[in-house]
Amino acid sequence: MLSTGDVQGCLRKLETLLRLIKYPGHVDYDGLSKGDPSAFLPIVSFTLNSFSPLFAEELMASGLELTGKTDLRFTDALYKVALRDIFHYKPVLTKQQFLQWGFSQRKISVLCDIINLVMQKHSQLKKVLMVPSGYQYVERLQGSPAATIKLRDINNPQNRDMYVEPLPAGLPGFSEGCVSGGGRGDVDVQRIPDNGSRNVYLNHGLVE
Repeated sequence: MLSTGDVQGCLRKLETLLRLIKYPGHVDYDGLSKGDPSAFLPIVSFTLNSFSPLFAEELMASGLELTGKTDLRFTDALYKVALRDIFHYKPVLTKQQFLQWGFSQRKISVLCDIINLVMQKHSQLKKVLMVPSGYQYVERLQGSPAATIKLRDINNPQNRDMYVEPLPAGLPGFSEGCVSGGGRGDVDVQRIPDNGSRNVYLNHGLVE
């Protein structure tokens, strides 16, 4: 039988991860400690659907829709697609056990693993898109070139958002470096190397 200290130690690890992903919802620590599935599922849903827009887009591209489902269908999709196919991760609990009361420490461990896996995937996707330090990915723009995305200045969220799209390598007149803002209409256009595969630049300045 697990001791209260074991469960509390797991909860402390989870609490640290929830701060890292900036989980905005209420955390039912009593429910988590008792293995109440209704305490776990909202955190799993936020981690997969809201924490990383980049990862959420990848889920949708794979045909996985996790919103608007019953607990059973959500957990089924979580186990079959998100964990098995995308992360190649086998939880220590079956989906039936995850939806039962109890197994609190194992459930918390699985939840921590899911958060860590999504954070790692988020970092990988950011590197692929070369999202500069200090900027947050917002979305891929509809009706625009496939690689055109929208970024937001993390340190100044009141700034209007900015377009980012591919720039041909070797184009003269552009310097490598970080993205820098222009204060008003346009921004300084600078090439950002992406491991020699492609570059991105801020186009058309700020988005209204």
